[in-house]
Amino acid sequence: MTGGVGLFPGTYFPSDSPPLLAIHATGDQTNPYSASVKLFDSVPTGTPRHLLTIQGGSHLGPYMFDTAIPEVGQVIVDFLDAYLVRDTNAGRRLSVDGNRPAIVALRSG
Repeated sequence: MTGGVGLFPGTYFPSDSPPLLAIHATGDQTNPYSASVKLFDSVPTGTPRHLLTIQGGSHLGPYMFDTAIPEVGQVIVDFLDAYLVRDTNAGRRLSVDGNRPAIVALRSG
């Protein structure tokens, strides 16, 4: 969440990397959103990758307190169901729950 490779150079994704779910708010003033886009783009072909973009939002707001966004939690559950539980319907739920206009948008590859 609010991740990125901006301040931490190196190789993050060896050939046997697990799936990635990166989550970042576009209004994050602590860690730029572009850092997570760069992280997402650096995942090698063949490794499942997802970038959940939270429209607006601050660095911690979407995850905590009264500003938390329930859709973020649901996408995390869907991702874990898809890749840990191996629920065959979780990928469809991930796509639906990750695309809520004006709240969140999911990019996958």
